[in-house]
Amino acid sequence: MDASPADAMPRKARIKAIYKIWVEYVALATVASIPLSTSATSILVALWAGMALAMLSWTNYRDELIRPRSMFFVLLALLGIAGLLWSEATWPDRLNGVGSFARFLLLPLFAAYFGASGLARKALYTFLISCSVILLISLGAFWFPAITFWRPGYPVVPFKDATTQSLECALCALGLLIWLGELRPFEINLKTTAAALLAALFLGDIVYVATSRTELVAILVTLPLLAIRRWKWRGFIGGIGCVIAVSVAAWCSSSNIQERIRHAFWEYQRYETLDQGTSVGARLEFWQRSILIMSQAPFLGHGTGSIEHMFEVTASSGPKWIGSSHEVGTHVARSMVTPNPHNQTFAVGIQLGLIGVAFLYAMWLAQVLNFFGSEPVNTLGLMFVVQFVIGSIFYSYIFDFTEAWMFIIGSAVLYGMQGVSPSASDSFSSANSRLS
Repeated sequence: MDASPADAMPRKARIKAIYKIWVEYVALATVASIPLSTSATSILVALWAGMALAMLSWTNYRDELIRPRSMFFVLLALLGIAGLLWSEATWPDRLNGVGSFARFLLLPLFAAYFGASGLARKALYTFLISCSVILLISLGAFWFPAITFWRPGYPVVPFKDATTQSLECALCALGLLIWLGELRPFEINLKTTAAALLAALFLGDIVYVATSRTELVAILVTLPLLAIRRWKWRGFIGGIGCVIAVSVAAWCSSSNIQERIRHAFWEYQRYETLDQGTSVGARLEFWQRSILIMSQAPFLGHGTGSIEHMFEVTASSGPKWIGSSHEVGTHVARSMVTPNPHNQTFAVGIQLGLIGVAFLYAMWLAQVLNFFGSEPVNTLGLMFVVQFVIGSIFYSYIFDFTEAWMFIIGSAVLYGMQGVSPSASDSFSSANSRLS
């Protein structure tokens, strides 16, 4: 006997509910994987995107797509794809470079998913837990060097590199401090005490364990901005005072910071006097040559994937720059070749010219304006964007794999926390019917 529609409905509803739960698992697993593994993130992002598409209607995607906070991500991606047509690089280099732009197309999809599913807050907690695991391993390696075995060369940075780890720690620490700042004064309980302790440990890891000069600058810029946002312009003096106090305390108590700052001056001197390819010297060289390269094609740039090719053209000979290596010989900096100028503006400008740079800045401006409200999520979002903008002065953050996915998915999570219109939520529910 055929089952009646009434008998069939519970089974359909059950299938929908199970599928929705599995999509949530994949989404949270993707967020958790970002600080830990590049391979896992690559697989999970693709899986999550495909599964989310089955749950979202065109209305969901369209409503997010037309908002400036997401629209400029897509416009920059489309311009990067179009840049394949006039690129001066080989086709393998073009196709390799276009991936840095194409991933921005997923931002509206993920933002719509978080907004309609109500999973954004859980995703935020998942990222915090994942970073806390890294923090625990890092501090364990610092306090008990004898037990380290997973990364003999640099055990206090168990995954990725010091710059990425410091960014993760800063996002978590500042996020916790923002949450604490929104509570009533002197609201002390187990939860607030744990949050304050965890924030202190995250900051301690940056200052004493795995120091990134870039993140130190980003934090010092962010603190006065948060003070101004919390107490208006009356907070400016307090914010500057906080920066001075934190800087003096960190300098006096951390030999790690002292060594990193002194080493930066040493690197600059070696670059100026011996043309050595130190970290600081390489950046200065890359930035100078990036300006020269951009001046040759100022409006549309040299095309997608052309960075390394253009550095080869402007190099006097052949040594290739490899991320963190420090050349020991002399007269090498001006001959370095790199696919990464360690500055987001130049990374876009070389390929897409001033038009691409305008889209990049419009994207950041749209995010800042989106987070201009007084709600706690907007304070969190503003801090998030500022961290990436400052970091993008010294790195090509939104083209680097881990930082790029952190930026895209982090933006999607924060957009989702801002809420979604009832119509979008309704269309999300009705779109589930396609699963049956």
